[in-house]
Amino acid sequence: MLESLKNPKGQSDYNQMKNRASLSERKPLKSSFEIYQSEGDVLLRLHQYDKAIEGYTNALELRPNNVHCLIQRSKCYLAESRTSESLQDVETALQIDPQSYKAIYQKAETYYYITEFEKALMYYHRGKELRPQFKPFDLGIQKSEEAINNIVGDAAHVTLTVTKQSPPTESESAKDGEFRSHVDLSNDPASDHIWKTEADKKELRRVLKEFYYDVEFMEGLLTTEELLERKTKNSNEVVALAGDAVRYLRVRSNFWRQQEPMYIRMQLTTDINPLKLKRARERRGVQAVKQVVQTLEDVTEIQRNGEHIKVIKICSKLRRFIESRKDAVFPDQDEVLADLWAFEGISEFQMGHFARAAQCFQHQYDLALKANLKEHASRSLENLGRARARLYDYRGALEAWTKRLDYDIKGVDKAWLHHEIGRSYLELKQYEEAIDHAAKARDIADHEADLEWDLNATVLIAQAHFYAGHLEEAKVYFEEAQNTAFRRGYFKAENVLAEAVAEVDSEIMHEEERMAEAEKHQRKVEMSGPMSFKGGSKVSKASAPDNAEDTAGEDLLADEAEIQSTVEEMEKTGTSSSSGSSQKDSIGNPPQEEQQMDTRSQQ
Repeated sequence: MLESLKNPKGQSDYNQMKNRASLSERKPLKSSFEIYQSEGDVLLRLHQYDKAIEGYTNALELRPNNVHCLIQRSKCYLAESRTSESLQDVETALQIDPQSYKAIYQKAETYYYITEFEKALMYYHRGKELRPQFKPFDLGIQKSEEAINNIVGDAAHVTLTVTKQSPPTESESAKDGEFRSHVDLSNDPASDHIWKTEADKKELRRVLKEFYYDVEFMEGLLTTEELLERKTKNSNEVVALAGDAVRYLRVRSNFWRQQEPMYIRMQLTTDINPLKLKRARERRGVQAVKQVVQTLEDVTEIQRNGEHIKVIKICSKLRRFIESRKDAVFPDQDEVLADLWAFEGISEFQMGHFARAAQCFQHQYDLALKANLKEHASRSLENLGRARARLYDYRGALEAWTKRLDYDIKGVDKAWLHHEIGRSYLELKQYEEAIDHAAKARDIADHEADLEWDLNATVLIAQAHFYAGHLEEAKVYFEEAQNTAFRRGYFKAENVLAEAVAEVDSEIMHEEERMAEAEKHQRKVEMSGPMSFKGGSKVSKASAPDNAEDTAGEDLLADEAEIQSTVEEMEKTGTSSSSGSSQKDSIGNPPQEEQQMDTRSQQ
């Protein structure tokens, strides 16, 4: 079968004539190599393989030894079941670059396509040795081993018998040679593809499934067009196209038949051995894992492109698919489900749906605890804290981030975590705890020589001191942060921090003015008593020259003069010359006039 696929004469006469005509009529190339290569890449992604082959062919005419174009054209040939050309291109690529893992993978895929599973397995292993981190090699090894096991089956019950056979006679050899020459010379595109017995048709219907009716249609079309060949203008072209289609379907039917023979299907349905049932479930689980792995890779790319609604739909659909596969032993099911919750939560977070994002991360954390997935648990707690902080649930965020400290964390990640905990404490107006965690973040950042997180932690310490009323300490830390921003080259941050330092300076000046005003008011209150005026006036007069630079000195002297004149008037009326007991009463309860005066002096 492989030799027939490798035979270039397997193409239809129409395709050969078209290729010769295209080669003879080919015009000089007008574009550059890069343009033809890019054209081929785009057309390959669009599954327009014929046009992609033409683009890569043009590119290879300009650079015949380009490995990338050879591999890509081999993919196009393989997609059109032109396996001989596919093998030829990939072997040429390996001759140019024997260490090209992509060429080795393409050669393995080609052998797998033509049901040469042993050779495919060999090249999958060879590629894995060359590039272990390339995951398609692992999947290729799995599917090749599974296909070989399906074909070989259990050999324990096979009995081999050896019989001695007499050599063929000359007449038999002649007949055999005549038969082989007849097969080799047969070039009718439809002669290989007609299944005449009912058993053949039944087997074909089982293998091809919905494609079986396509085969019937194409064979009927072949018969009809051959009868109308002399009357219809395009009969030759229709016959060639129909023959190519039937040939492709036969190649695929042989592939599917060898990959999973009928007796394997019968064993899966009739054998009730628990061990075999378990193996069957494991095989189905492997198939499901392949689908899930491919889908997760697609989800990663889709999320990177910002299509978050599509990511959410795919994750939800894939989660239902995994939960519905009760008939398969699905390895690492909890880990895959945790990944899906993480993808969905990140997309919800990016879309601003913080409540739903928090729910997704909570599901991820619950699965991680159930399956003892420490990495998932730590990442889910980080994201859960972020989502809760966006919802202004700072206590919930503190709960998540504090649990995160119980897992292994070090370096800049630990500095970030302490910074976020300190920020939550700051929002809750617990300034001492905020300062404590911000200081820890700063120490870790200094140890890691990370100026960025050193800057963030220093600003957080300054803010906590500022809101706690420690203005001098806040000024010191803001100035340190300003210097760090200058060294880091964050000039915008430096300007903002300079404004913060100016604001703290202004607040300090206002605080000093308030303290001076309070002290002034206190002195007025002290001087409002009658016994303190005489002694107090002398003290104030003696100390007046020393306080001449005080901004409130003139007002204070005016108030004292007014108080002194009031006292002298009271002495003339005899109020102040009363007995000692009356003086004692006046100290304890000042007269109403003096209370009114004190009010005026305060005003």
